[in-house]
Amino acid sequence: MTNPLKVFCCFAHEDREIQKLLIKYLSPLQRLGQITIWDENNIGVSVEWEKELHQHLENADITLLLISPDFLASDFCYSLLMQRAIERHKQGSTVTLPLILRPTYLKNMPFSNLLMLPNNGRPLSKWPDQDEAFLDILQGIEKIIIELQSR
Repeated sequence: MTNPLKVFCCFAHEDREIQKLLIKYLSPLQRLGQITIWDENNIGVSVEWEKELHQHLENADITLLLISPDFLASDFCYSLLMQRAIERHKQGSTVTLPLILRPTYLKNMPFSNLLMLPNNGRPLSKWPDQDEAFLDILQGIEKIIIELQSR
């Protein structure tokens, strides 16, 4: 058995509830030992939160960008975290996956050439069945895991 891949979740605070659902839906991959998931909810009160956040971003095998209008409006998410995730993706040190949560302007965004989930960028909120949308995301991430583990 290989070591679990480290997954980093980057999201705007306004999307926290969707992020919690995502973690729940990805739990089978965690239980199977394929991934560990880290997000800012894992930061302790006394920890230097920004330092720890950047450390986990730098060590992630897979970086999930939870894209919404709130994410794009956040200087911290857009200018710092997303830009670094895309740099690391271009270097080949992480796979960065934009997860499109809600209808959002995507044209010419720095991530617009990356594989978008669910189902090629159809916003999660536009799926009639949210369970199917999250399953689509899980299956897309699972394909990436298999690809990374076969290297």
